[in-house]
Amino acid sequence: MKLEINHLIHRHALEFKRLAEVGYETDCRLNGMTIPFICCQAFAIELMLKSLSATSHDEVDMMVGKAVISKEAASPEIRGHDLVKLFDSLPIAIRAELADRCDPECRTNHIGESLRDCLEQHCETFVKGRYLFETPTDNVRFNFGLQGIEEMRKLVDVVAGALSSDQ
Repeated sequence: MKLEINHLIHRHALEFKRLAEVGYETDCRLNGMTIPFICCQAFAIELMLKSLSATSHDEVDMMVGKAVISKEAASPEIRGHDLVKLFDSLPIAIRAELADRCDPECRTNHIGESLRDCLEQHCETFVKGRYLFETPTDNVRFNFGLQGIEEMRKLVDVVAGALSSDQ
């Protein structure tokens, strides 16, 4: 099955992924950028999942006389930041195909037994990470340290690879 992605949303996902990679290349571990790195990666995964259910449409940007100038926009059918809820909201066939592509890579890279297990571990990473200062005593399921950086880096690569393959 070919996974149809919304290219507008997917492009933004890849931009957040790349921004995190730039941070990693400048050694985010030493520059105190671990949380922004992890949040960018988690948000990239969120957008990748949303790209699987989004529709594009034209929006009027401006009118010049009678000429309508429009731009392409996209709207995901699923909302929120919880990666498991986003995954579970996808149609069954898309979830199955994405899992088939990701599960072997998750095991090979030692980040989990299945994509859903990995997403479960990271389901609140984006929200908790960006507001970590507000609720420092909350239970956080995810490691925001060095191990977390490597895990998230592998996970976003697995999901991005699954969406870019023409299987």
